[in-house]
Amino acid sequence: MEIRSADREEYTSIIKDARYTYNEVWFHDINRHKVEHVYYLLFKTSKYKGGVIVGVKNYRAMIPYSAPFSIIEKREEIGTEEIGEMICLLEEFLKEQSVKSIFFRLPPSFYDETFIAEIQNVMFRRKYIIAAVDLNYQYYLKNEQEYIERLYRNAKKNLNRALKCDWQFERCVQMEERKKTYEVIAINRKSKGYSLKMSWNDVVCTTNHVEHDFFLLRQKGEAVAAAIVFKVTNDVYQVIYWGDVPGYEQDRPMNYLAYRTYLYYSERGIRVLDIGPSTESGEPNYGLCNFKKSIGCSVSSKLTYIKEF
Repeated sequence: MEIRSADREEYTSIIKDARYTYNEVWFHDINRHKVEHVYYLLFKTSKYKGGVIVGVKNYRAMIPYSAPFSIIEKREEIGTEEIGEMICLLEEFLKEQSVKSIFFRLPPSFYDETFIAEIQNVMFRRKYIIAAVDLNYQYYLKNEQEYIERLYRNAKKNLNRALKCDWQFERCVQMEERKKTYEVIAINRKSKGYSLKMSWNDVVCTTNHVEHDFFLLRQKGEAVAAAIVFKVTNDVYQVIYWGDVPGYEQDRPMNYLAYRTYLYYSERGIRVLDIGPSTESGEPNYGLCNFKKSIGCSVSSKLTYIKEF
């Protein structure tokens, strides 16, 4: 096997219809200003086996450099030995570019359990260090258990309370309404002392390419809670942001928003709704962890690996 550095046009012609949104060339076009160099790398024997896009900044290679996670994009099923060859070739290429370390953040296992497990095995054997174990939360939508049966007792109580309120749940189509969802989330983040990693322009640029949904929850015409969701694979959608504005906590808008969002994707036949992590570099936000578990989410681990050259 060999590794080849390609330009974006050649890479696009070979890695067509990437499985993951975060592996698409257009996604890197939007975000490449965040690093010094972007390499489009292809793995080849007698035919192309796969590819990976790598960002480099301050002599550090990052996969991903501006996404929740990333992974090698495979063109066909490949064996554990071939995966090991890919990682070895990637390391050698990066060393030649004077890169001093490499950073991988893999998806949670439910995205591709076999492939991710094989990559983890390779990284163990290649002496990578586990730099973070993040807790990721998700709904498995093709579960015969009713939504209400998944909830903790207190969450059932909170949802029943929310169901008694006069909510208007809207899927936003007009740009003005979509921007309102972002504004609600921005208010939520500011009230909790958190920043937003994506600007409104970042969100718009991304939604020009990816399937997406904006949801707004109103009470008496006032925007109370919102969610922005992106399609990540054909059968997994991810909540990029959600949140509520202060002052309505007693009516449990987030319990209702979670319930309606779950129903929306369940009715569409989606396999998994990825709610995202409740940790930062492995450190948990206990309140958020407990809330997501209480509303019926399953928990998986998302591993970050680092290797110094």
